[in-house]
Amino acid sequence: MAHGEVELSVGVRGGGGAGGPVEPPVPISLGRLILAGMVAGGVQYGWALQLSLLTPYVQTLGLSHALTSFMWLCGPIAGLVVQPCVGLYSDKCTSKWGRRRPFIMTGCVLICIAVVIVGFSADIGAALGDSKEECSLYHGHRWHAAMVYVLGFWLLDFSNNTVQGPARALMADLSGKHGPSAANSIFCSWMALGNILGYSSGSTNNWHKWFPFLRTRSCCEACANLKGAFLVAVLFLCLCLVITLIFAKEVPYKRIAPLPTRENDQAEAEPSGPFAVFQGLKNLPSRMSSVLVVTGLTWLSWFPFILYDTDWMGREIYHGDPQGTPAQDSAYQEGVRAGAFGLLLNSILYSVPFAVTAQLAASKGGGQGLCTGVLNIAIVIPQVIIALGAGPWDQLIGKGNIPAFGAASGFALISGIVGMFLLPNISRRSFRAVSTGGH
Repeated sequence: MAHGEVELSVGVRGGGGAGGPVEPPVPISLGRLILAGMVAGGVQYGWALQLSLLTPYVQTLGLSHALTSFMWLCGPIAGLVVQPCVGLYSDKCTSKWGRRRPFIMTGCVLICIAVVIVGFSADIGAALGDSKEECSLYHGHRWHAAMVYVLGFWLLDFSNNTVQGPARALMADLSGKHGPSAANSIFCSWMALGNILGYSSGSTNNWHKWFPFLRTRSCCEACANLKGAFLVAVLFLCLCLVITLIFAKEVPYKRIAPLPTRENDQAEAEPSGPFAVFQGLKNLPSRMSSVLVVTGLTWLSWFPFILYDTDWMGREIYHGDPQGTPAQDSAYQEGVRAGAFGLLLNSILYSVPFAVTAQLAASKGGGQGLCTGVLNIAIVIPQVIIALGAGPWDQLIGKGNIPAFGAASGFALISGIVGMFLLPNISRRSFRAVSTGGH
């Protein structure tokens, strides 16, 4: 085997984490494995809407363009804290419902609550004291709505991170003879479908026509379109969740490894909490550090695009303004919908590092939940950098989204070069074995 080449075995060895062995998974057919991953499509549907619509929408509530980047800090913070901890705890969860499903169900319920809060933030803000003037005539600040929106936005990001790690680890746990590569391909296919549906919903201007009752004095056409898209996202997520819970039959985790002891033979409790994640880094696969470096560089190039693409289209391509005249606002919203349609390509690029991570965890050990959570750290740190830097760059240079896009282009070139030398290779023999489902 060539230097740096990873032999990718089919199975879930090492998927149980560091807490001790787990019972072998119940044999699962390919059809059931496909349906078990359906929750990924539901979560990604809402995530695509969040990326495409919420940066433009919050500006209609009065937040400046420079401040909107700081709003996105919640995602990196949630990813930095929530996903690694949830991944670690799900590796060791002994619930009778399984290791992953309790976290998936809890996160999905919270997502539904957060989506309703975000979608109805303008109406809630009006009830709390914002202007009662017709929304088509009033273009001032609506601070109550903005605060409600930000609270819902933060809850949505924390909830998304609660689901994503365990959902990926669940697929690897259940993969059996099909292998983690097949499981990851199924997961990414559901994500791609969710992206297609989400970005397509975001590019649609007819929700307020199909559901006219969503439009109120505080919520005009763009707001009503957002409401309609998010309410459909809730229904779709609930359907996906139910199907996943039915078809993902987990074997409850039973700890059979003894706890480490001190010299006086007293049991020594295992570390818990966020610090346990960092102590668990020593259990990561040896080539995982290369994946983390390349992933971080890639997201320094990718995040500015997905964060500002729709706003850039509305402002600088369609020459609109969310707080301008009705004609300017209409042009801005048309650009936002065009930008949402363009973000469909996100579903292709996002899946690559997770595929490599699943294979490394399966072949080298370390725990699927922990590995996925730690990989998320390499994603959220670049998001923190962009969220903190994009707004000041805008104010300093005065070119809107262009400075962030320029920096992203430079990081894209660097990540491509570094990835060619650092990422582990997949042997052809292993690729054929995974593709055919054999050993």
